[in-house]
Amino acid sequence: MIRKLATSAALVALAGLQLAFMPGRAQAAQQFDVISVNISGDELAGDSSALASLNNQITSATDAVVVVESCRSQFEAFKAGHQNWSTHFWSEGTRSTCQNGPYAGELVSFIASRNPMSNLTTTDMTDGAAGRNIGMPCADVGGFNVTLCAVHLIAGGDERKGDRKTQIGELNDALRAKWNAQPVVVAGDFNTTPDSGEMNDMYRLTKSGTFQGAGQFHEADMTDPANPSTKPSTVTCNSAQSACRWGQTTRAGGVNKIDYIFFNRQFTSIGSLTASTFAQGANQDHRGVKGSAMIG
Repeated sequence: MIRKLATSAALVALAGLQLAFMPGRAQAAQQFDVISVNISGDELAGDSSALASLNNQITSATDAVVVVESCRSQFEAFKAGHQNWSTHFWSEGTRSTCQNGPYAGELVSFIASRNPMSNLTTTDMTDGAAGRNIGMPCADVGGFNVTLCAVHLIAGGDERKGDRKTQIGELNDALRAKWNAQPVVVAGDFNTTPDSGEMNDMYRLTKSGTFQGAGQFHEADMTDPANPSTKPSTVTCNSAQSACRWGQTTRAGGVNKIDYIFFNRQFTSIGSLTASTFAQGANQDHRGVKGSAMIG
């Protein structure tokens, strides 16, 4: 199903400046709407409230969903409730607090779309991540010619920075051939904040406010007008684009942003980026993220 073609003069004017430099453009810009959540499956033992909070956010405008740290039982329940959607998953291993049943406590990350998905791939990024399988399921979403991927990087403090940097490097290696050819969306839980060194290889926007970074992505929440009031002093905003390498907290009851929706810079209008967060069930320790952008 192809939706939301940008045909109005207002949208063309909005996107024109940012889109002018983009290589390889072969399709009209379309709005792509994504929901990304960590539903804390390892803490919920299949608690149905985790899925209820996600399902309450899905509307007819939602093009895709990215879910990480989900019990396999929750994934199967999502499929049963969205039978016309396409899905693809990666097994993160097992957790004792996930339901046993036929899935033996399996924990997964998954992507889903109301549109058909093709070219399903998985990238193993487990290096250095003892005790958990780190991987990235990806697929091309029909109607948009966009590659959609889910990520759940290893948690931990400074002792895990090197592992996360390695995993982001593997993410980039897997997508390098795509980002100059078509839109790419990467979403999930990176387990680190926007100003961390590991994220230098994701963001095009630097902490000093220039668009000269090593990363190939813009993040949905970086143009949020609330960002300047909450960002750390080490982050400088880009005044021309009203963009900051920061964002709303995605930790329930916390102050840190660790969940993201990234759009590759080559096919994304900066001025069209939008993002918001929403509360999940009482047992979840993450807030969900909704993001959109004009891509193509």
